[in-house]
Amino acid sequence: MKKRENSFLNKISLTIVKGRYCFFALFLALTVAAVFGMRLVKVNNDVTSYLPPDSETRQALDIMDKEFVSYGTTDIMIKNTTVDETQKVVEDISQIAHVATVDFDPVTDYIDGRALVTVTLDVDGESETASKAVRELRTYLENYEVALRGSTAQSLMFSDMMSSQMTIILAIAVVVILAVLTLTSKSFFEIPIFLVTFVVAAVLNMGSNFLLGSISFVTNSIAIVLQLALAIDYAIILAHRYSEESETKEPKEAIVTALSRSIPSILASSLTTISGLIAIMFMQFRIGFDIGIVLTKGIVCSFLTVFLLMPGLLYVFSGLIRRTKHRSYIPSVKKPFGGIMKARKIIPAVGLALIVGGIIGQSFLTYTYNSAVYPTSKSTKYNSGVKEIEETFGADALQLGLIVDSRNYNAEAKLTSYIMSEFGTENGGIVTAAVSFGGLTGGRNPDSYMTPAEANAFILDVAAFAAQNGFLTVDLEGADFTAALKQAYFAYNIKYNGSPALAVDKLALPLFDREDDVGVLTFVEADLGTLVDPTTFKLIATLNQTVPLLEDLLEGNEHARILLTLKAGVKSESKEAFALVGDLRDGVRKSGLYDKIYVFGDMVSYFDIAESFSGDRLLVNLLTIAFILVILLLSFRSFSIPVILILVIQGAIWINFAIYAVTATPMLFMSYLIVSAINMGATIDYAIVVTNRYRELRDSGRSKTEAGGEAISASFPAIMTSSSIMIIAGFIISAVSTEPYIFTIGMVLGSGTIISLILVLFLLPSLLVDGDRLIQITTLGGKKWREAEEQKSQTTPIAGSEQDSPKTAVINGEEN
Repeated sequence: MKKRENSFLNKISLTIVKGRYCFFALFLALTVAAVFGMRLVKVNNDVTSYLPPDSETRQALDIMDKEFVSYGTTDIMIKNTTVDETQKVVEDISQIAHVATVDFDPVTDYIDGRALVTVTLDVDGESETASKAVRELRTYLENYEVALRGSTAQSLMFSDMMSSQMTIILAIAVVVILAVLTLTSKSFFEIPIFLVTFVVAAVLNMGSNFLLGSISFVTNSIAIVLQLALAIDYAIILAHRYSEESETKEPKEAIVTALSRSIPSILASSLTTISGLIAIMFMQFRIGFDIGIVLTKGIVCSFLTVFLLMPGLLYVFSGLIRRTKHRSYIPSVKKPFGGIMKARKIIPAVGLALIVGGIIGQSFLTYTYNSAVYPTSKSTKYNSGVKEIEETFGADALQLGLIVDSRNYNAEAKLTSYIMSEFGTENGGIVTAAVSFGGLTGGRNPDSYMTPAEANAFILDVAAFAAQNGFLTVDLEGADFTAALKQAYFAYNIKYNGSPALAVDKLALPLFDREDDVGVLTFVEADLGTLVDPTTFKLIATLNQTVPLLEDLLEGNEHARILLTLKAGVKSESKEAFALVGDLRDGVRKSGLYDKIYVFGDMVSYFDIAESFSGDRLLVNLLTIAFILVILLLSFRSFSIPVILILVIQGAIWINFAIYAVTATPMLFMSYLIVSAINMGATIDYAIVVTNRYRELRDSGRSKTEAGGEAISASFPAIMTSSSIMIIAGFIISAVSTEPYIFTIGMVLGSGTIISLILVLFLLPSLLVDGDRLIQITTLGGKKWREAEEQKSQTTPIAGSEQDSPKTAVINGEEN
């Protein structure tokens, strides 16, 4: 019996069709504005910036950004060169703007025709100025065979790589998805309408991203393809519904009817997708919010574009659509899938066993938090270069650091000494060096006035610390500069104070330049160079130049840094590295030297993420299931159907991750969280379509066995359309991208969709048939199924399988 049309939705639909030219003008204006907005979008390549604002690592990084400059350093390995050629390169590079130093030791930095040159810039390594300097470096080195290592080079090469890969990913995805749509569409001219609709929705989403300030490189790379995969079905639903209605109605009436019947089903279905995206927005690691908000905005843009722009396009081009109709190229699968019901006693046992195995297996999944060590299908040029450098000259030692209150030099010296005694390699630890300004000065304030004896002790302490940490190679054992300093003090006092001191040994003067005073060390360099022995002069000149630089590097306005270097070979996520972070935090706090100490560094970030990951994982999974459960409860008016559907899809997610556990493939933590939410929100629609079709068939009087088999065969074309788009999009992303986060999201999403599809096609119908009685008891209106079966009432099977879509959800248990 035909249901009464929803007059409210009919009125809305009629208004949209009548005002089509107003909507055309509106979307044209918005699209033009969005194109300009796209130019304003800033892409953030720094994953650490998405750490929780209240985390210790994030607070430490904020302090460093505010108070310290981290000079950019780049290692350049020149292959097939000589020492003389390398010396020429060093001279040329030193002339490039913003290059502060170029280090090359012919003895230690030249091995088998390969030279390692270290370039240090005089600007922040993450600044645009640093990027320009590295670009100039790369231009100069174009005629050389080189490999680069360093954060500035990595950031620059990564940005260039992502721009090219995004274009490739999008181009391939569009071509393949167009092929899928051609096979599943009803008319060839539907394809241009799909394209216009999606391009407008994508541009609106991308252009409005500038309102967020910035978006992550992960979001920027996957948003368009995932928006296409998640939301293009909305256009398919409307187009197919219009095709069905146009068989018996005039174009205007057909599009109004199609639109009014599509709005509720797509709205309910889009909510399941959005609910998964909202779930990841609650992650402590804020990149989840970034991805969630952009994709949610994309779903909303797609929804509005389909219902406000596309109806007018369908109506205006109704003639072309009618003239370019073609047959469906998807073959019928009624017979093969009808056989599923014959094995329905075995399939649930096998399916549930696989789900249980998935639950157990995924618990053994290993997670990684450092994307730099994750193996992708192909290596980036930067990673290949780093590997070459490490194979020849060894790996860079890991570093971490502490942030403490500034200008407490004595406390810095004590804390530095404590760290080396507790965690230094000489005492069985993994810290090879701990550098602080207070440790460098022996706890003395370098700006204070010192007597010759105090200055001698200060210089020897600084020199010893510098030598111990590899800054100096001068042998100072038994050295004493007191006599030389007395002479310098005497000459300094005559020049600047106008009279000699009677007791020079008690005279206190500044060693370094101050606002109103010239430092003694500057005076020695400028005025006494020929009167001081070469070793002493070299030491004094070195200290006079390096100590102020080290003070700028280690002492900020309110905070100071203590930098630690670990022994070679220690991995950032190893047990010993994580143990050091935990023990270091506990130990330095118990020292009582400071009220607040922040520990920072890449390995510290990974430690913090690992600590919060279990909570994020549980929260995202529970929220995703809870949101979708509520939507399904309201849609189906059933307590059992939502549980069955979520069991099937969540089971597919468990099995998917169990496969990666069995194959010993590590999982990037962020990819796990994102895919878990998106996979549930997107593929639950496949189960909704089959269940909706099963209920319609049962309502029409089909037996439960017949309904189970026919529900699958009738839903197959629609499910394949949506799932193939998701699978192709995922695997294209993983095949093209060399960025680990993007690679794993695409790979795991693609494999997860395949497993969801298999369980929906094989396990779900068997569960629906076996749970038929339970569904009747726990669902409003279930009693008529029993009556219809008892009366053996037969009706014509519901056809039009391809008229539905996996995104066709239900409202109050029935399709509107």
